[in-house]
Amino acid sequence: MTQRLPKSYCLNCDTTFPESVDDQQEYFCPNCGQSNKESRLSFFRLIKDAISNVFNLDSRLIHTVRDIFHPSRLARTYIEGKRKYYVNPARLFIFTLIALVTFSVFTMHFEKSAMGVDRLYSNAERSKMLDEFNSLVDTLDIKGNEPFVDSMRTNLFRKVRSLKTDTLGKNVNLFASKGRSIESFGISSYDGVHLDQDSLFKKYQVVDFWDKIKVGQFIRVRLDPAGGIKYAVKNITWAIFITVVLISFLLKLLYIRSSYYLVEHVVLILYSHSLLFMLFGLNLFINEYVYIEQIGESLKEGFAAVSILFVFIIQFLSIKKYYRQGFFKTLIKQIIINIAYIFIFISTVITVAIISLILY
Repeated sequence: MTQRLPKSYCLNCDTTFPESVDDQQEYFCPNCGQSNKESRLSFFRLIKDAISNVFNLDSRLIHTVRDIFHPSRLARTYIEGKRKYYVNPARLFIFTLIALVTFSVFTMHFEKSAMGVDRLYSNAERSKMLDEFNSLVDTLDIKGNEPFVDSMRTNLFRKVRSLKTDTLGKNVNLFASKGRSIESFGISSYDGVHLDQDSLFKKYQVVDFWDKIKVGQFIRVRLDPAGGIKYAVKNITWAIFITVVLISFLLKLLYIRSSYYLVEHVVLILYSHSLLFMLFGLNLFINEYVYIEQIGESLKEGFAAVSILFVFIIQFLSIKKYYRQGFFKTLIKQIIINIAYIFIFISTVITVAIISLILY
């Protein structure tokens, strides 16, 4: 039985419909698949479509999360072509990474950083006032009144240091192998928060390229710690992307005798990292929102340790099941992968950090 479609063309992609179609295609566009049963938008249709889309997305997400604890099974199933009920590995990787980064930034207490900046400005001003007070005292004849002046200085400037001793960069070894230490320049806190960069470099004779990078970015981060942390976190995501790519090439080399394509290693790595990001997010949630009185600080630390062990076991089982090699071969290759991962990630983070400091 044939029936004419309600419309002669698709409202979504403008594809012209044939004069008649069979029953299965009766209400759907043959090009984009949009329903043609109802063309008029109503409140009921809006709610119906919203519910349908949400549950369609959730079903794929539920299937993926259900199998995410078996990355090897999930990767093999996806590679074999059964992809209708699973979230794309790259999309899941990006989504979980962005969610983790966003949640990490959200849980950082930037109000404390703001209070620290306020104290920095306040201490710098008080240091200047202390030096002005001492200069004024030196011009006056206070013979016989020294105890009174000392008492006044103690009460007005308790725990305040002179500009000569209140300097920036104490115990900071940023890029220590490159140029001088920040502390060696003797930059007063007052100048650090009030002078522009060029004037600061000129006054304290900061001429070397690396010294300018260290001093300039150190002061910028001190004055805007929240911005510095957010910028660093965003750039660390690039280190993760680069590490994933390089580890995929390493897997290709380790299993070069096997008939695996590079993209297959990438899929396994992406799903494994998605699980890792979820576990990190859960740890952050527990540390941020679960009260110590309820579970105890030691249990929090224990959960973090168990999570690391759990990830190690899941990684081992995933590699063993996916590449189907023996216990000892898999263990040796897992150790090589982890050592290489740590080295690559740290090297990439340092590289990205240097670039970020130069550009920030």
